[in-house]
Amino acid sequence: MKKLSEIALLADLTISKWSGSIADQKTTDEILDKKNARRDRGRFVKRLLMDVGPLKAITGKMYHEYKMKSTAWEDGRRLLPVEFFDSITKLHRDCSDELEKALEEFGKSYPEYKEKAKEELGDLYDETEFPSFDEFKRKWKIRLDFFPIPESKHFVVKAEKNLINEMKKSFDEAINSKQTIAIGEVKERVFETVGKIVERISDKHMKFSRQGKEVMDSVRELVDLLPSLNLFDDPNINKMIDDLKATLYEVTDEDLKKEDKRKKILDKTKKMLDKMSDYA
Repeated sequence: MKKLSEIALLADLTISKWSGSIADQKTTDEILDKKNARRDRGRFVKRLLMDVGPLKAITGKMYHEYKMKSTAWEDGRRLLPVEFFDSITKLHRDCSDELEKALEEFGKSYPEYKEKAKEELGDLYDETEFPSFDEFKRKWKIRLDFFPIPESKHFVVKAEKNLINEMKKSFDEAINSKQTIAIGEVKERVFETVGKIVERISDKHMKFSRQGKEVMDSVRELVDLLPSLNLFDDPNINKMIDDLKATLYEVTDEDLKKEDKRKKILDKTKKMLDKMSDYA
């Protein structure tokens, strides 16, 4: 098996964004006083701008894909298989360009958005709470950094041999702990995905997409990703892949539209989850 540092690297995605909302302390105090309530029993949040959805959709697309193609490692950094490096860096460039263009368009209407907010907020409007457009623009950014995976041989400190050995032992224990976390997140992703499938097909009135997206697309996407995310060749994850392929991968919406077949699929899926719980 190849070393982890040869098949993966550490990635750190930082997304800066603004919801368009702020906490209004003055209004909060007025409400709490009127209701004779303690200061820590509520907070009034004021929406200054209502049209940041398209901007959040771009940052959300970047975050979703990054999260899907990586797994947990340590705070702020995730483990990214090398084979996804090109697609993730391309997506980063595309989303950054898309965000820049969307901000330019947003800037053209920024004065209008403020006027609309003034009208809709009424007495809650406060000009000083609105950032200038340059300030607003600086609140939005997508940054992606990469780092090599450290190895115990990287220790170059000069110290007593027993102290260096102790450092290496501590390092190896930390790496093993992170490995456990990475494997655990991948397994949890399987349970979460299948759990949602069970919930959906248990609904007697389940609905199907009109845009061509099938119920099992999320399972197929996950199964296709799992071999790459199983960086430590965990045998239980391999079993999960086999179970998903045998039970759900080939299921179509047409299968689920037949009540008797849907019930059989549901029963098999529940049994599969129980089986997974035993070895995962």
